[in-house]
Amino acid sequence: MGSGAELPGWKLTGVIRALSGAGDDRHLVLKRLDALAEVEDMKVTVVVGFRKPMQEDDVRRLWEKVPDVALFSPPEPDGLPTSWDYSGYCHARGFDDCDPDVRSSLTSSFRLWTSLLRESDREALAAFGVDLDDVRMRAEQGLWYGMITTAWPEDAKEIVEDPRVGFFAIGQVAL
Repeated sequence: MGSGAELPGWKLTGVIRALSGAGDDRHLVLKRLDALAEVEDMKVTVVVGFRKPMQEDDVRRLWEKVPDVALFSPPEPDGLPTSWDYSGYCHARGFDDCDPDVRSSLTSSFRLWTSLLRESDREALAAFGVDLDDVRMRAEQGLWYGMITTAWPEDAKEIVEDPRVGFFAIGQVAL
């Protein structure tokens, strides 16, 4: 019997892991975004790491839209950060993820889900390398270390150019 869940890697996972040791390639990313902006109906998924952790209100001043994913911890050298996204299903996580009051805040929905966790969930979470106490602490703090969002290249440039952003990478491009 295995000691943990083994999930295969994929490109976006590699980009997220790179957050832990990445430099600042602002000029290169801006150049790529300029080139992508010339392709009609092209969107990009951008992985962003903040120079300092921020509360969601501060993130929303940087990026008014609700990002696809909030990163509630820095990535570990051999792991991934604690992250939260929206489920594509309204009741998949034990609460109504489609409720507009819940959906308007990734931090609120993460906290709501965390409040539903019990001691009996510890072993199941550990199988995925997730520590129950750490998840609870991350939810309580509500600090964002980064985010993943999908945007038009022109809009993504606003994020990349912001001085509060320390790492960024284009994780995916889609027509």
